[in-house]
Amino acid sequence: MLQHYFRDFLSSPCLFTKEVPFDFALFDFSPLPATYPPPTATTLVIPPNEVLGKRVEQLFEYYISCHPHYTLIAKNIQVFRQKITIGELDFLLLDTHTDTVLHVELVYKFYIYDTTVRHSHPLANWIGPNRKDALLEKTEKLLQKQLPLLYKEETRNHFISLGIDPSMIRQQVCYFAQLFPPLSAPSYSSPYIHPDAIQGHWISYPTFLSAAYHHASYYIPSKKDWICQPTAQTPWYSYQIAKELIQAQIDQQKAPMVWIKRPNTPPAKLFIVWWLPH
Repeated sequence: MLQHYFRDFLSSPCLFTKEVPFDFALFDFSPLPATYPPPTATTLVIPPNEVLGKRVEQLFEYYISCHPHYTLIAKNIQVFRQKITIGELDFLLLDTHTDTVLHVELVYKFYIYDTTVRHSHPLANWIGPNRKDALLEKTEKLLQKQLPLLYKEETRNHFISLGIDPSMIRQQVCYFAQLFPPLSAPSYSSPYIHPDAIQGHWISYPTFLSAAYHHASYYIPSKKDWICQPTAQTPWYSYQIAKELIQAQIDQQKAPMVWIKRPNTPPAKLFIVWWLPH
């Protein structure tokens, strides 16, 4: 299970192409050597109740430990001002290939394409399934808060105490995302978005209740497993069982990710949203 989980993480789609429309550099999430050591319960420790964000940090740290070009210097570096935390840097790495110190901010998001958003920016329509976050909000936070933290006096003093020249640190963002355009308008392309980031589609709950979905099989992964792909061991549910599980989340105004399997077709990922009337 752990090895499968890590393999799914390694195949996670990076959101942006090289033509990223924001003022930050992208981390090169290059493949590991074929001979990398598979994780074990000793080398990759993920508590069962660990939330998805922390799980991704653990997976990324293990990736770094297996990569021949990177060495971990520090992680989750908290920066204080008069004993009050003013921010945190995700990862500090040494790129041994270029002898460069990297500050890497790690992001893993799930976005659906909201056709009702009216905005001049070409990526403004990508929002969280529950409409609580958005791609542009996250990039704004990176640019205005997380990346500038490196240049705060408190951060500089911390690195100097470690013998690291802050002016020589290069900043990069490792931005994973799975994107879900609406099933009613599934075609989507952008010069900024990597095509592999499109991982499925979304539908409204009333659409799910229609007869077209009554004869498929379903699985509702917990959020910590959203990065995963269906396997031969996936315990598929009937429509009636899935409907009860999905209804429980819809009643709490939560949009579940659902894996759907129809006869003679590969399994697919869906988000089912609660906030559209039709």
